[in-house]
Amino acid sequence: MNYFITGATGFLGSYLVEELITTSNQNQQTIKIIALKRASSQIPIKLQNYPSSILEWVEGDLLDVVFLDKITKGVERIIHGAAIVSFDPKDKKEMHQTNVEGTENIVNAALANNVKVFCQISSIAALGQPLASQQNKNIKINANDKINELTFIDEKARWTPEYTGFSAYSFTKNLAELEVWRGQAEGLDVVVVNPSFVLGYDENGRSSTVLIDYIKSEKPYYGSGFSNFVDVRDVAKMTVSLLENSELYNERYILNGGTVAYSELMPKIAIALNKKPPHKPIPNWINKYGWRLIKVWSFISGKSPIITKDSLESASRTTTYSSQKIKDKLDTDFRSLEDTIRWIAEKYK
Repeated sequence: MNYFITGATGFLGSYLVEELITTSNQNQQTIKIIALKRASSQIPIKLQNYPSSILEWVEGDLLDVVFLDKITKGVERIIHGAAIVSFDPKDKKEMHQTNVEGTENIVNAALANNVKVFCQISSIAALGQPLASQQNKNIKINANDKINELTFIDEKARWTPEYTGFSAYSFTKNLAELEVWRGQAEGLDVVVVNPSFVLGYDENGRSSTVLIDYIKSEKPYYGSGFSNFVDVRDVAKMTVSLLENSELYNERYILNGGTVAYSELMPKIAIALNKKPPHKPIPNWINKYGWRLIKVWSFISGKSPIITKDSLESASRTTTYSSQKIKDKLDTDFRSLEDTIRWIAEKYK
């Protein structure tokens, strides 16, 4: 089986490549992966020793349509995971180019070269809020010494254009998905996975490791809202399993291991890392005014802000996502939060 993968140098992408190779070996299948990288990107250490007959790295750009058309000739499956994740408004243009235009280009290349199936690594950020007719009964969770009612979202939810409470990143991921569904309408078999906040160990310190670094700094504050989480190993395994079953194509799948208050999640990780746990919620004045002060500091210093209005809104959201569909389709379940945290702690030690 021939694959073309974007985002393979990234956190989740490196686990996907490993899972593809492991699964093909277990099934005694021949596999060839062509993995896209930028000239400035480093190949993850764990992927450096595979022979080029199995894993071939090519330098290129998602905005280069001639390159994409050439490299996807003869490819049977594409996994598109490359994206820019940022809550900084100044990155809006770059996110649109990579996340939206890049997806449009690679979908077009897949259609032109008769690729069998296209897998989009999307995000729960692309789902927006459910319309009134799509809303399910909200879920109640005990946290922070009170009963919290969380908005319940499953695969039936569709983006609500009039809702303005989501970040530029969310908008670009939604628009990228529209390109994939447009490809499906034009005859391309697709699989769309929507992971929640991906937890795991990454040698290069990306994605969930930003949260890990914050906790390791022993700052006193935890987020005021709830986090939906999923183990990176589960995302990789379930994505590959979906690709192995053509009866599961042309649908979206939420990948969410559970929902937990930041007041519970962050102390648990801190304790596992032998760090002083955060013990206070983010003060209201930071939610209201702190991001403005940091924005000014960012402008003066030229450094990216550590907190933005979008990131604070994301951290205070009260939403939970259902993974019942993929549990039923694959007859599987997700790792527990405790298992994931234990694994992360062991890796960092």
